[in-house]
Amino acid sequence: MKDVDYTLFLKSSRPEQKIRAVLGKFDQLPPEHALKHIVQELKKAPKAGAGRYFRQLRIPAQLRNLNLNFIEDMGADQSCHAAGVAAVIELFTGRA
Repeated sequence: MKDVDYTLFLKSSRPEQKIRAVLGKFDQLPPEHALKHIVQELKKAPKAGAGRYFRQLRIPAQLRNLNLNFIEDMGADQSCHAAGVAAVIELFTGRA
């Protein structure tokens, strides 16, 4: 999947497909930039599933040895998604 541009997965209307973008090709982009783009797309998910999608992002990110600490800097200002962002932060940093 590293041969497929990550933005192709982000065009999907299904959050489950958007998660696969983390396994795609980032070209010359820093991984943090691509991950921010992926997280922004996942924030558009329905409120009920948002936290689940952020937790699911953890596994493919770990497969690529990607660090999601940058999410703290994004400012989880939307209360409906704050729990999902906090879950990702906790999983990667051990703190919420």
